[in-house]
Amino acid sequence: MKVSVICTLKNEESSVRNLIESLLSQSRKPNEIVIVDGGSTDHIIENVNSYVRRDVTPVTLIVREGVNIVEGRNIAIRNARYNYIASIDGGCRADKHWLQNLLKPFEEDPSTDVVAGFFLPDPRSKYEEVVGELLYPKLERMSVERFLPSGRSIAFKKKCWREVSGYPEWLYTGEDTLFDLKLRERGYNFTFAKDAIVYWRPRDSLYGLFKQYFLYARGGVEAGITSMVAFEAYGKNVIGYLLFYSSRYYLSLIKEKKFYI
Repeated sequence: MKVSVICTLKNEESSVRNLIESLLSQSRKPNEIVIVDGGSTDHIIENVNSYVRRDVTPVTLIVREGVNIVEGRNIAIRNARYNYIASIDGGCRADKHWLQNLLKPFEEDPSTDVVAGFFLPDPRSKYEEVVGELLYPKLERMSVERFLPSGRSIAFKKKCWREVSGYPEWLYTGEDTLFDLKLRERGYNFTFAKDAIVYWRPRDSLYGLFKQYFLYARGGVEAGITSMVAFEAYGKNVIGYLLFYSSRYYLSLIKEKKFYI
C-alpha cells in the first residue's frame, strides 16, 4: 500500500521545515510528498528545494502563482502518483505516528474509503493556549461517528476524490467540509482515527483570529452548509472552558476568604 502526502503552502517560511521534518521522520514513511506553493514571496521555495535535492523520500514541489489553498490541494492530488492520499496543511506538524495511524483503518478493512484524523493546538503563548482551549475540537465533547475531518488531517482513496470532482475550487474556505459532505452523500465509508494527530498553531493575534473565523463563516454561507454536524465539535468548548475557569476563579476567592458561601 503506497501513499502520497500532499500539502499546499504560501509564505510559510517560519514553519515549513518543522512540517517537512515531521513528515520525513514518520514511523510509517510516506512514499512521496507533493507540495504546491501558491506564489510565496518569502524564502519557502528555497527551503523546500533543499529537501527536493535530498536522496530520501521523494519530495515534489509545484509552484503555481495565484492559486488558492483549494486549487493547490487539487493540483497536488492530481500530480500524486499513488491511490491513497493523506492531506496536511501548512503551519502544521505531524505526530511521529500520524501517517501510520491514519493508514491503519485501510489496512484492517479494505472497504474503508475515508479516514478522519484529528488535530490539536500547538500553542506558543498563554493567549494561544486559550484560543486552542476555546476553538479546537475536543474528543470527549464530540460524536466521532459524525465528525467531519479537516483537510489538515485526512486520508482517502484517490478515486473518491475524483468521483466527487475534487475539492470545490470556487470556495476560499469551508471547502474541506463541503468535500466531506459530498463524500458522505455518495455513501463512502468513513472511519475515525483518533490517534492520527496533527498539531496546528492557533492564530497569534485577535485580528488574525477574527479574520480566520470570519472567512470560515463566509465559506460556510457560500457553500450553503446548514447542517450543524459541521460545527458541533467546536461549540461546546466555550461553555466547558468558561465553566471550568469561572469555577476555579470562585474557588480561589473562597480560599482567600473574599467570597463566602
